[in-house]
Amino acid sequence: MEYTDRKRAIDRLEVAGLVAPVEAGGFENKVLDQIAINLAVPNKLAFTGQIHTRVLLTDTIEATTVGNTILMSRGLIDSLPSEEAIASVVAMELAHIAMGHRIDRRFAFTKICYSRIRRPSRSST
Repeated sequence: MEYTDRKRAIDRLEVAGLVAPVEAGGFENKVLDQIAINLAVPNKLAFTGQIHTRVLLTDTIEATTVGNTILMSRGLIDSLPSEEAIASVVAMELAHIAMGHRIDRRFAFTKICYSRIRRPSRSST
């Protein structure tokens, strides 16, 4: 998956209302991105591009990656008791990126894709 494809996927999630927009000085920039940097730099983790974090606007408890972007759900963040607990989740997702674990994009975001497709109406004959 190329950079433009990954960015396009994140942008589509944002337009669909599933990912919070990035705000200067927002939670992603102040806390999540800093946690990712604090974990990656001292451990000398090398990535193909800059690591970003985004917040999924869902209540479910989930975290995943799209390319070099870590997605954490609002439900997960709200359920974790401390910044250290959030850091453990970010560390796990950084490990997935470092190990090259990727989701099969044929199955990624199928609900979004299929909800946008208009199904032809059946005409009664």
